[in-house]
Amino acid sequence: MSEREERYKAVIGPKNQEYYLRHFERFDDAGKAGATWNWSAALFSFFWFIYRRMWLLALGYVVAANVLTTILILLFGEAGNLLGLAAQMALPGMFANALYYRHCTRMMAAAEASGGDLQSQLVTLAGKGGTGKGAMVLIVLLFGIVIVGMLAAIAIPQYQVYSNRARLSEAAGFGRQAVASVDAYRRDHAQFPETLGAAGFAPSVPPFVYGIEMDGRAVVVTIRQGGGFPNGGSLTWDASEDSYGKTIWKCTGRRIPESMLPTDCR
Repeated sequence: MSEREERYKAVIGPKNQEYYLRHFERFDDAGKAGATWNWSAALFSFFWFIYRRMWLLALGYVVAANVLTTILILLFGEAGNLLGLAAQMALPGMFANALYYRHCTRMMAAAEASGGDLQSQLVTLAGKGGTGKGAMVLIVLLFGIVIVGMLAAIAIPQYQVYSNRARLSEAAGFGRQAVASVDAYRRDHAQFPETLGAAGFAPSVPPFVYGIEMDGRAVVVTIRQGGGFPNGGSLTWDASEDSYGKTIWKCTGRRIPESMLPTDCR
């Protein structure tokens, strides 16, 4: 084994050593580092740079990726996002091995320039090269944050929709109870009550319900703004009579998305 190969092994570390040795030997034979393909760098570019302890390149990758994507969006509009994503994967995938080769050879040159025997150089290279355990922890942490963020982005809106529908269903339940009280009053007195209180309906409503009241021959449940209902809104039960004199109640919603309305109010 040549001294150069020993230095390569020390600076690369045990992780995927044979893979990088094979490429580095080709670069040495060609006298220059060229384009190859590295799937890890293509799929996990930023994390790969950190994992291989190339901190400045990791920072440069983030800056360059954002600048490139911005330029592509300005040139190609929405398609620039896809082109930017493709470039962010393709370019590191093609040139990661060459960048890593230059990074390792610079470290080897610095170790040789510092003097000392081969063994001390190998110790120095092994300490500064290889892969970082802290980087792996950071990668796992960042992936965890991304996954939690993705789950939250899906779950929180869905929970909010479910919560709003449940609240609206509860508000509609109060409206139906009010209608039942008005119906009972009308049967007993042959007329509509002036207020819900006169019909014996005076419940304690939840905070998201602004109020329930009579508006002529209609029962109106007003939803309070905020708490999932930024625009407020209302449910209204209008009374009419059929040909037999029976009271018919029709529910409609105002300033409430149709998809959230109870079935009998759509």
